[in-house]
Amino acid sequence: MQLKIFFADYRDKKPFYSRSQKVQEKANLASHLLKTYIKNIRKRPECKIYYISISHKDAESKIKNKQLRLLKELEEELTFLSSINFSFWGYKDIEKLYRQTQLQVETTIKVNNSFDLEVPGVEKAYITTMSFSEFRKIILREDEDKSIRDFIFYDNVRGFLGEENRINEGIKQTLESDDKIYLFPILNNGVTIITQELHIVKDKTYRLVDYQIVNGCQTSHVLNICKNVSNIDDTIILVKIIETDNDNIRNEIIKATNSQTEVQKELLAALSDFNKKLDEYYEIQKSGHQKPLYYERRPGQFLRQDVIKNRIIKIRPQIKTFTAMFLDEPHNFSYFDKKLIDRIGNDIFANSHYPIPYYTSSWAFYQLNYLYKKLKIYVNLNYEKKDTSTKVKYYLLMIFKYIVSDSDCPSCKNKKDIEKYCETIISILNDIEKCEEIFIQTNDKFNTLAQQYYQKSNNSDFIDYEKICKQQAFTDFILSELNATNKNLPRIRQNHINSKQLLLPLEN
Repeated sequence: MQLKIFFADYRDKKPFYSRSQKVQEKANLASHLLKTYIKNIRKRPECKIYYISISHKDAESKIKNKQLRLLKELEEELTFLSSINFSFWGYKDIEKLYRQTQLQVETTIKVNNSFDLEVPGVEKAYITTMSFSEFRKIILREDEDKSIRDFIFYDNVRGFLGEENRINEGIKQTLESDDKIYLFPILNNGVTIITQELHIVKDKTYRLVDYQIVNGCQTSHVLNICKNVSNIDDTIILVKIIETDNDNIRNEIIKATNSQTEVQKELLAALSDFNKKLDEYYEIQKSGHQKPLYYERRPGQFLRQDVIKNRIIKIRPQIKTFTAMFLDEPHNFSYFDKKLIDRIGNDIFANSHYPIPYYTSSWAFYQLNYLYKKLKIYVNLNYEKKDTSTKVKYYLLMIFKYIVSDSDCPSCKNKKDIEKYCETIISILNDIEKCEEIFIQTNDKFNTLAQQYYQKSNNSDFIDYEKICKQQAFTDFILSELNATNKNLPRIRQNHINSKQLLLPLEN
């Protein structure tokens, strides 16, 4: 209806409703352009309609059906338009567009040679060679310092791993050797660039718009380090340039080009939209925080930054703390194996999850470590092995949240409930005195429950923490005694915990 009103002037019809000044101005402009130029243009104009909402849910089928009926009605009446396209944009789409605005970059380069590739689903693809004098336009800023553009490696699975890295050291030695530098194009695997837009300016001259180097981060950084080496500008670099807006193809390219060197499967999670969202969430939390945490989505991400090392949260520790605290699986600390990795994208780093529980678990673990090291909030002489205390800490994370909050642990997919739940926990963690008090209670509760669990089958006052901390039965016994309910647990497991009929497999 509003679209009909917008084009009322052009159709010489009186609008049904009054229009604001801004809408009136735009309608007048559209009417003038259409009446003046529509007869002189070969193709009728297109109309794109965007329905924008901050909703976290996808459009329901009822709304989509209504959209189809509306489009059909509009197409029948607004025949001067060649097509009408209707798009729903929710918060995920808006978030993605905002992220793209932070990664805007453009440059024009001239290649020495190029080979055109025709690939289904890919708009344009070229295998090229270019000199470093041209490649430096891609990786270096245009400021006085000519520093490297760090943000063009945002979609890379790794950050720069440093000059001391064995491979990077070899690249550097090649570039600095008068006898080997000419071999660089055949010794190096080259660089892969994915760009939003790729324009052919003229023969062998390309304009790249909003591009990312998805493979070749190490090569690019070492070339930057060696940018003042004599004759470096003549060095030839192999570069694949690909234009695609298909996210699935984009991720397949990144995975494939990075498979030439060993990449742990969990690091490929860095490519997911969720991990990028989590990275940004940590960044937001740093503002005004006395002890900010840094999420290292890509190895080497903070290598050249002045960051306290124990505040860097890597992917694997993030998985451990989240799994222990919000999936109630502290017993899996010792079993970080393929089964846990295979859960990435399902109940770990799921796109339907919200970032706050992940951040909360890392902040809780950081504060617990601080209290343990600085204040010695718990010392248990029965820990026979050094890493047993670390295993116990994951149990303390789980118990801590139930002591802080009397309510059930909500689903990590429920934005309103999980944010409210985690904000309560974070408020305690931010107050070091309250935090210490509750962690002491947590530790006392853990030791009491461990003693009860062990005595039921062993009739012994000596507790083998090393053994019981590996058992899900011990975890479920604790949850049962706490009358805990967690909406992130499988229904079968939660029902088993609620039944209080738990097996105690201490003989393992």
